[in-house]
Amino acid sequence: MEKRLFVAIALSIAVLIGFNLLFQKTSPPLTEPSPKTAAPRTSPSTPEQPPAVSPESGPADEPTAIVPPPPPVSDTEPAAETTLESAPVTQASPETITIDTRLYTARLDNRGGILRNFILKEYSEESADPLDLVPHDLPDDFPSFLSLAIPDDAEMEKEVNSVHYEIIENETETALGKVRRVQFLYQRSGLLVEKVISFLLSKPYQLQISCRVMAGDLPMDAYLRLGPGLTNHNLVPTDGNMLPPHAVYLEGNSADTLMGPDVAEEKDGMRTITGPLRWAGVQTKFFAAVAIPYRPFPAVEVVNRVWLKQPEATDELAMPDPVTVHIVSLICPAPPETPLTLYLGPKSYRILSAMGLELTQVIDYGWFSFLVKPLYYALLWVNSFIPNWGWSIIVLTFFITVVVFPLRYMQMKSMKKMQNLQPQIKAIQQKYKGQKSAEARQKMNQEVMGLYKEHGVNPMGGCLPLIIQFPFLIAFYRMIELSIEFWHQPWIFWINDLSSKDPYYVTPILMGATMIIQMKQTPAAPGQDNKMQKQMMYLMPVVFTFIFLNLSSGVVIYFLFSNVFSWGLQKLVEHVLPSFRKSVNNRGKKAAAKPSTKKKS
Repeated sequence: MEKRLFVAIALSIAVLIGFNLLFQKTSPPLTEPSPKTAAPRTSPSTPEQPPAVSPESGPADEPTAIVPPPPPVSDTEPAAETTLESAPVTQASPETITIDTRLYTARLDNRGGILRNFILKEYSEESADPLDLVPHDLPDDFPSFLSLAIPDDAEMEKEVNSVHYEIIENETETALGKVRRVQFLYQRSGLLVEKVISFLLSKPYQLQISCRVMAGDLPMDAYLRLGPGLTNHNLVPTDGNMLPPHAVYLEGNSADTLMGPDVAEEKDGMRTITGPLRWAGVQTKFFAAVAIPYRPFPAVEVVNRVWLKQPEATDELAMPDPVTVHIVSLICPAPPETPLTLYLGPKSYRILSAMGLELTQVIDYGWFSFLVKPLYYALLWVNSFIPNWGWSIIVLTFFITVVVFPLRYMQMKSMKKMQNLQPQIKAIQQKYKGQKSAEARQKMNQEVMGLYKEHGVNPMGGCLPLIIQFPFLIAFYRMIELSIEFWHQPWIFWINDLSSKDPYYVTPILMGATMIIQMKQTPAAPGQDNKMQKQMMYLMPVVFTFIFLNLSSGVVIYFLFSNVFSWGLQKLVEHVLPSFRKSVNNRGKKAAAKPSTKKKS
């Protein structure tokens, strides 16, 4: 029973770990939907709803999202009494504005007032170039990042996203620290467009955006586009674990996601998500662009564009088939009176937790997130002393192994006791051999349980530690698999990226070998057939090795050294604590010599 339960638990771990690998969603090539842009037909704000974020200011490290009141109107803005009917057409030359901070470099283009680049200085592409969150290899007919959507007037939308805006810049000191404010202004007879993008220099990866469109004396509903897509390396994922850009939003207290292929099935490749939504955005496995409104969004629009990308030919004679790429955008209100906050950066649990509003839910740690969080902060603490993340994982693994080793010790004692009772258990089984009635089997089980009780043996004692350790195994797996801290981080030698698989499969094979060694050192459970035990001894490591071949190196390192440390501590106990062996063996000898006191039936 011990061995069968151990096998069941181990296979359950294997199924959960391999789920993402074996059940990845794939979508067949689709015809490209209409590129028509649409946005939610809703009011840009709902005053009756409570604010999603507080307008109060505070320190950057407080666990609340901070959004100040709308910035004051600049003295250079057009006077309120100016009539649009008589306003001259603004003339502006092409211009690019660069915002350079410690964490990122942003480039704004006055043609359309859009975000051309948002380069993260602490993260890099596979080519070692700094990572740009704004995709720049999309087809020309795709809209631009942070462009405007005006659902009621397609011609006006085309105009406001193609003209060159006047730029007014200033930098101010606020309760939130330094703010670099860039105002884009365009006006002609009957039309005024203003887009204000404020960079919160004291807040990591945070911006504020507001938009105003006036047609004559009437305001028009204007919406902001997050996307299309996010980063270039995820447009065509080469890693089976790398999710393409998709929508994410928080309704109530629960975050949900929406993949591009699901939206592609809708009319015109669009789907409206009704709220109230506390935040919404576009994300990949490690990065996110999330819009946080002052009041919850009444609705947002998710738009999917299908791009049949033609890969580069591998040789002159072969032309590969086009690759179907789903490019997701999110369109949300950006009212001028209550600017929304935009987080544009890595999915770092440490940064997102400081912002509050349950933004950490963009990282789906799963059922055991309550264990992931303390493990995450423990690993950050270890890394503050050991700057290499690979060695930090190994050190934390050692601490975890030591903490849970008392459970392992209980398992060892229980299995040794049960092994020493094996002769008496076999005698009871021999007594009822050939009797197939349910009554005879019940009596046999009663005698076996009576033997366990007489000698103080808990038949579940060897399994309980495994059940308790199971959540820790899954929590560590989820933490390493989804935390950006390990992305493109080297360990030693050939392992240059802890978030990707071992290119030579050395660590998974070593992990399988340590499992075999551990199982050989584990006492056989009572009644376990030797042939079956040998089969399990080799089958389970093979299954685990196969699953771990394509998991991130950081996960494999954890499981590998967890096996090594557990086996080492087990041997240490056996050699340093001879009293443990003596007490168990003596009890076993007494149990074998002493007949059962249970009355024979």
